[in-house]
Amino acid sequence: MIFPFNRLQMRFYLRSARSLNKKKPTPPKELYTLLETYSFPGNIRELEFMIFDAVSGHRSKMLSLDTVMAYINREQDILKTAIKIEPERNIYVTFGDKLPTIKQSTQMLVVEAVKRANGNLTIAASMLGISQQALSKRIKGENLEFRQKL
Repeated sequence: MIFPFNRLQMRFYLRSARSLNKKKPTPPKELYTLLETYSFPGNIRELEFMIFDAVSGHRSKMLSLDTVMAYINREQDILKTAIKIEPERNIYVTFGDKLPTIKQSTQMLVVEAVKRANGNLTIAASMLGISQQALSKRIKGENLEFRQKL
């Protein structure tokens, strides 16, 4: 589900801050990219909850990404479990007549994740379920040149 993130998020930040008697935190620029990579299967209330939860736990002027990333990671874990239970319902990948090699598949996944994360390796790594360091090592080791493709 696609939302007009900036305006909607600002409204939710203000509403959350008022209800918690806090000053509105400054969201980091990475937050918009992170939220744009998440599909929000729950709907707009899920976005509102995520922001409320992040604002309720924030302690400094800049809002931390930790709460939002933890929420998204929990949801991804649930999705991974669902895929393990019903692998025949996996709608995420379609193959042609010739299957790509494991190496080609991995490279395509890395390039797509980095593209969706607008070049932010921390967010891309989170999408792939690996650490940022592991993603950087993989990019360097395989000499991926995704930066020109972005």
